[in-house]
Amino acid sequence: MEINTNLIKAEETIKKFKGLPSMPTVLSEALRITSDTSVSYDKVIKVISQDPNLSGRLLRIANSPYYGLKHRVTTLQLALVILGIREFRCILIGSAVLDLIKFKNLQYQELYQKFWKESLFMASFSRELSRTLKLPYEGEDFLVGLLANIGSSILLNEMPQEYSELINKAHNNHQKQLELELEQFGFTQSDLGTAFLKNWDIPPILYNSISCQYGQEYSPIDNAIDPKLSALLHLARYALIEIQESTFHETTIQKSFQIIKNNLENYKNIWEEIIQSKQNILLQTKVDFDNLL
Repeated sequence: MEINTNLIKAEETIKKFKGLPSMPTVLSEALRITSDTSVSYDKVIKVISQDPNLSGRLLRIANSPYYGLKHRVTTLQLALVILGIREFRCILIGSAVLDLIKFKNLQYQELYQKFWKESLFMASFSRELSRTLKLPYEGEDFLVGLLANIGSSILLNEMPQEYSELINKAHNNHQKQLELELEQFGFTQSDLGTAFLKNWDIPPILYNSISCQYGQEYSPIDNAIDPKLSALLHLARYALIEIQESTFHETTIQKSFQIIKNNLENYKNIWEEIIQSKQNILLQTKVDFDNLL
């Protein structure tokens, strides 16, 4: 019952926010036709080419070092050939929500960058862990991490002073932040992100995983639409927490590994290796954000 209450409050709040963009027509049509993985590349390109800005952004995202392509792509046709429809569709969704985390107010640029770096970390961590464990995802693993902080970005856009004060009061402690969000708004940033993505008709597997990223009692990973994808994001979130708070939540992490792959041996080694390889994302002084927009 609690999750319904939280989501209802989040959905009501989303309706009150006037600054949130609606999904562009071209993007909406592109997402509709790519829901059929047998759609022809020519048809996809014909739709996307109607919006030069979207076309350019898609190529920039595809070539982003955080996305992990080994070869640079210079045309939409080549991007589709290399990535495939499913992964290209994930980039389309990622492109859509990037509009929500632009720096609307330079006064809060540091917080925007914090959320962006955290999202990149979780996206990259989730993808590398997924590849290490040979899970059958084609972009969804990266995308859930990229969208994990979308609720925070929306709150900072729409309620900058109030939300920045809340973040500062939490002192970089995730549990304290969740408690303050529930106390102040009646929902968490995950609930708000879930409500927004549902409103945009984003695939349920994605917003459901984002809803479960903290593993709260009212949104258990075990009951997720795709428990393995939810567990991936949960692990990425806790990897971030471990770095930021210098804490190791062994029981929580071990349970998520078990959901992904039962009886996985040496999970600690895998965990530590990926954390070490991804820490540089959080340590960067310059965030490659404007180049993607």
